[in-house]
Amino acid sequence: MVLDRYARVRRFADFGVAAVARKVDDATVVARATGIPVGQAKATIELGKNLKAAPELGAALQAGAVSAEQAREIASAEASVPGITEDLVKVANSEPFHVFKDKARKMKLEAEQHNGLAARQHAARSARHYSDDLGMTHIHLMLEPLAATPIVNRAEPMPNACTRPPERAVRPKRSRRISLTPSSTCSPVRARDVRRGRSSLS
Repeated sequence: MVLDRYARVRRFADFGVAAVARKVDDATVVARATGIPVGQAKATIELGKNLKAAPELGAALQAGAVSAEQAREIASAEASVPGITEDLVKVANSEPFHVFKDKARKMKLEAEQHNGLAARQHAARSARHYSDDLGMTHIHLMLEPLAATPIVNRAEPMPNACTRPPERAVRPKRSRRISLTPSSTCSPVRARDVRRGRSSLS
């Protein structure tokens, strides 16, 4: 298939760029030459270093067996689980990227459990919020798994939980509760309801 051929060429090119970027070792120069952001250039240099440290991974990228994105995930897992490259290359070739990435991350985290992972997770906790142009409040949290899991479980499933009704639709006159369970419309939270503690989010 023509697409497969072009994909292999791209992967081979990614291998060459990463290998040369490692020798250049200057993110600004790499970014200017490749037309990518400096952050991505740094990741490319790091990939080049990982390919040198893990020849098997370098051979897989050079042969077109994995992409640069897959190679980065494998290199990260290989650093924690030496010798895992071959297994992950097989997964990369048989599973969608998100499935492959999830498996690679799980392998890495399982290995890191005995290397102070809990302490690093605790230290990495953070929270921030900001308002956008519509006045909406965005909240970003980084929580440890034990603290985050109950929140995630309560919020799911959310894909189409809030479907705005047509502009001419008649909204319910009394809507005093808001729920995290899926529904066809979103009930507004009134200030008096918040004061009375009637919102199920409290």
